[in-house]
Amino acid sequence: MLKKLNLACGQHYMDGYINLDYNRNLKSDVYHDLNKFPYPFNDNTFDEVYCRHILEHVEDLLKTIEELWRISKPGAKILIFGPHSGSFEVQVDLTHKRGLNTQTFRRCFLPEGDTWGFYTRAKFKVLKDYIRFYNYMKPIEYLVNRFRRIKNIYERHFAYIIQSKEIRIVLEVVK
Repeated sequence: MLKKLNLACGQHYMDGYINLDYNRNLKSDVYHDLNKFPYPFNDNTFDEVYCRHILEHVEDLLKTIEELWRISKPGAKILIFGPHSGSFEVQVDLTHKRGLNTQTFRRCFLPEGDTWGFYTRAKFKVLKDYIRFYNYMKPIEYLVNRFRRIKNIYERHFAYIIQSKEIRIVLEVVK
């Protein structure tokens, strides 16, 4: 049976997952502050970690990602949802520390190394990234996500002009 973690579940308690949150006023299986390391799990525990709009809130994203790598089994999937860096959504929540984009996990976590791979030993394959737009902009969403080159051009030159809403990323843990 797959062991799955719902990281910072908030009001989205999920059956079949170990639900973690720091807020004791919410239903959770484990209560823990994500800014306190290590997390209360053994190495190589999880087959899947679900991160729904939480990584933009943590104080130290690099340490958090390293901790997710530590508690995940080789080949585990990390499902990430968060505000795209060019989105209005990044600014409307005072607790947001950052937005995310398609390069966030490509710069220092790739197994084959990258310019900044020396920052961490945690490694991932980026299996998928998808930029979501507001409903009235679905044709742009289709175009941007069609080819990597268009996605790169969008993020480098147009993301702060033609705003997206959310990014979805699937990582595979490499150990």
